[in-house]
Amino acid sequence: MSDPLLDWQRRRRRRELSGGPPPFEGRDAFWVHFLEGTAALADFDEPHALACLGRAERCCPQDARTRAALDETLGELKFGLNDYGPALEYLRRAQTLWVELHEPLFDAETRGWLGACLVQQGRYEDGFEQLQSALESFDVLGQPTRGARALHYLAVVHQELGDLPRAFEGYQRAHDAALADGDADMQGRARASQGEAAVAAGDPERGLPLLGQAVNVLRSVGAHWHYGWCLLAIGRVHHGRGDEAKALEFHRAALEAVERGHSPRAQVEVFAGMGELHSKRGEHPEAKQWLTRALELATGLGIAREVFTTHRLLAEAHKRARDFETALHHHEQFHAVRAEVFDQLARERVATLKAEFELQRVQQARALERLRNRELTAAYAKLEERANTLTHLSLRDGLTGLFNRRHFDEVLALELARAQSFGHPLSLALLDIDHFKRINDGFSHVVGDAVLRQVSQVISHELRQADIAARYGGEEFALILPHTSLEGARIAGEKVRVAIATADWSKFTPGAGVTASLGLAQWSPGESPVDLVQRADLALYSAKHAGRNRVRAAS
Repeated sequence: MSDPLLDWQRRRRRRELSGGPPPFEGRDAFWVHFLEGTAALADFDEPHALACLGRAERCCPQDARTRAALDETLGELKFGLNDYGPALEYLRRAQTLWVELHEPLFDAETRGWLGACLVQQGRYEDGFEQLQSALESFDVLGQPTRGARALHYLAVVHQELGDLPRAFEGYQRAHDAALADGDADMQGRARASQGEAAVAAGDPERGLPLLGQAVNVLRSVGAHWHYGWCLLAIGRVHHGRGDEAKALEFHRAALEAVERGHSPRAQVEVFAGMGELHSKRGEHPEAKQWLTRALELATGLGIAREVFTTHRLLAEAHKRARDFETALHHHEQFHAVRAEVFDQLARERVATLKAEFELQRVQQARALERLRNRELTAAYAKLEERANTLTHLSLRDGLTGLFNRRHFDEVLALELARAQSFGHPLSLALLDIDHFKRINDGFSHVVGDAVLRQVSQVISHELRQADIAARYGGEEFALILPHTSLEGARIAGEKVRVAIATADWSKFTPGAGVTASLGLAQWSPGESPVDLVQRADLALYSAKHAGRNRVRAAS
């Protein structure tokens, strides 16, 4: 591979393909497949790109430059398909090769993609480190506008952690950098994220114009499913306002957009959105038709998250149609598939940690061979012991499906170590169901178990992906909130408390609601896990003593 292919990669990212590909010598099978695949990727045709690049991979030359370009492109493609595990593998391999080849610009761009992948997996501190490193490299290279993607996903981290002012600022910086770099796709994505964040924060008046701008930009570059998603978000805002005609108009426009694109996953989301809208309008046959299409497509594609989400929507739709037997079936399917998804996520997190430990082991073994360093030998032994411990963890509480006490203790120690290393805040919440003995005595232990399961589901729904919820014992739950200050924990705790208090408990405890009290504590550097739990427990006692159904924070 020669420098013209590096130029092609840069042009492809900016979608400047009008001049055609460079004239590579020989134009053998690899180059034909690679160029066709990269052009399809630039045109947002991910299925065709996947087929072409898969063929290119099977006949890839052995030189490092070619391999690095192919691995980086496959990593971008897998990221676009939400297949983050393989994406990380490709991108890490590409980044290593770019470093060896002394290509700092491509190294920085690959680190930007790596950071985005890690953020999408909920591994915020690892992602933050990669993204910040990419931005610093772009600045050193005198090309700060190339950092639009890194800026965008740093803003995503701030939004996930509840810091909306910094998130809005980050999205604006990402938009401005993309505009200066001529990257219309990234420009539109930044606007879309900014608009979605405003709507989620309860400010649709700010969010709708931003989503409208995103639609115009993304439509101009042919990113059909991306702007279709924006149209769907706009439709949901209008539905929330009670403007059913506008909601239906935007849902239909979203459907037309995604059908022009190449993302079956986006089609699933729009089909489900159409079904949900019809259900809430009382149009039950249409709702079932759309939701069934969504479920069939999601099942065929093997997208488990969309499968359990659609089962939930079908359960709600059949309940509105008073078909309670079918509603119960979909409700059960929702919980079965959802539990499997979260178990798989847990297994993947353990596998990823093991892979990282193995990588560190190999790196340390090389260092040992060169230096015979006793300290590295001890560090390797600790890593191997930690990996073995993770391998044998029993993760789940049998009744609620949340993590169990043993896994909570392990994760809390790990998260405190990470907070200590990176200087990030961390908070802990202990939650106790109020008057739970009355539920057991007044309605039976079977009902009590059902309430425990329902509370667990409410907690899981309200927490972020990076948070960890566990059943601590009896009717008590523990919530680990990484990257969260005490004020952030107070907001999160109130969300959980209100969600439990306002949930429909009539089928479990007719005539009586269910509430919970929460105690919060922010970790202080050097504080042990035991001391942190004790302070949260004292705050929980304070909440109970003050009348229950409230949140109290440790001083």
